[in-house]
Amino acid sequence: MRSVVLDGVAPLDIPIGSDYGEGVRNAFTRMLLDCVGDQACRDAFPNLKTDFESLEQKLIEPTAISYLNPKTAELENETIEREDLWGVVQQMLYSPISSSMLPFVINEATQDNWAPLMAWGKMGEGTFESIPIGLYLSIVCAEDIPRIEPNSTFENQMGGNSVSSLNEMCSVWKSATIDTAFFEPVSSAIPILLLSGENDPVTPPKNGEQALQTLSNAKHIIVPGVAHNTLQTECMLNIVREFMETVEPEGLDLSCVSMQKRPPFVISTAGTMP
Repeated sequence: MRSVVLDGVAPLDIPIGSDYGEGVRNAFTRMLLDCVGDQACRDAFPNLKTDFESLEQKLIEPTAISYLNPKTAELENETIEREDLWGVVQQMLYSPISSSMLPFVINEATQDNWAPLMAWGKMGEGTFESIPIGLYLSIVCAEDIPRIEPNSTFENQMGGNSVSSLNEMCSVWKSATIDTAFFEPVSSAIPILLLSGENDPVTPPKNGEQALQTLSNAKHIIVPGVAHNTLQTECMLNIVREFMETVEPEGLDLSCVSMQKRPPFVISTAGTMP
């Protein structure tokens, strides 16, 4: 193998899903802090954190809502609860663009306008709708879910609902038994470029830092303002192109990395501040 690029690092010794709650909550906290640091967002949503906490409390019990479907313009009724809210927030945090819509979406929901929230993937359609579920379960039910230790606070974390759903599905899905040696940290001298989005809720930068410990010829780049999939930015595409040409993790031109930032926050139905 000549070289490797890993965008969103998932070390074999960390079960996927074991830190979803922490990762999602950290990404959400970063979004809140960025909103406070942005005058337009701060002025539009001065109580964003407490508004979201109030919304969480409201949805602890199943709650009937009505909203105007943005696709059909018809009034629809749903019953939702806190875990549904968390699931939508988790999915929105995957992208810097949708993450920057969250303050507006949360604010509208606190005023009983549920349409923006429900429009995002429509909660009732499920987290796994666009994933080839058989392949996905065959992997995570064999490699990850058996290694996740449940704890008393797990169900009360953002992101925990995804793992609860996986536990339920894996209980009836036949999967292989993996030898424990498979999960040993990877040691390699191959030129490797590790890429992490600073705001990634599922493969956070700490994963890249951990993987880096046993890779002797690797570089870990943490990209500010970006969530999952850093290669969606022109900056990172250029860096990876240079790496593939030189096969040298060190000495890359990283001048564009520090200029990356979160997209402007959406503050109204008209979009961002002009």
